[in-house]
Amino acid sequence: MRPSRKMPSCLRRYRAAVALPLACACLAWTAGCGSTSTKQDPPRPVDLRPPATDAAAQSGPVAARQFSNRSRAGTYQISWQAIGQPIPLNEPFSLQVVISPAADPEARVSGAQIFVQASMPEHNHGMLREPRAHEIAPGIYRVEGMLLHMTGHWQIFVDVVKDGIAETADFELTLE
Repeated sequence: MRPSRKMPSCLRRYRAAVALPLACACLAWTAGCGSTSTKQDPPRPVDLRPPATDAAAQSGPVAARQFSNRSRAGTYQISWQAIGQPIPLNEPFSLQVVISPAADPEARVSGAQIFVQASMPEHNHGMLREPRAHEIAPGIYRVEGMLLHMTGHWQIFVDVVKDGIAETADFELTLE
């Protein structure tokens, strides 16, 4: 003889009061996920490379250029460019970074520590290496060990630590 499969009354009440309405609400919510709404799509990355002059320049590494931006707090003007431009795909390269006070771009910030990181926000990962920086002249730093191993949108973060205060400048580039 088969045992009775009658559900205990406490579980029947739970199912009727909580589980069934919760399942219906989840189903209704997921059904609405594909509908059109007033939500805006996230912004697409902007290709910051200069316009290509010929077909060969339209693909491959980032064209030779200098990147420049202020630190988030506005204390420093940070400029960098790849040494031996252009930026290669999946090959080590170095950067030259120049740090200036934002109030006086002709002056240089000497004696700072520089840390550079890169990440691909669409892929939730960064570089496979940890670059190292050293000062080669007052306010001019060389960063060695950079490697962008994939094509796509990259964010470059340059951290400047001076007198115990850290500031970051953000840069965006698309590597094809």
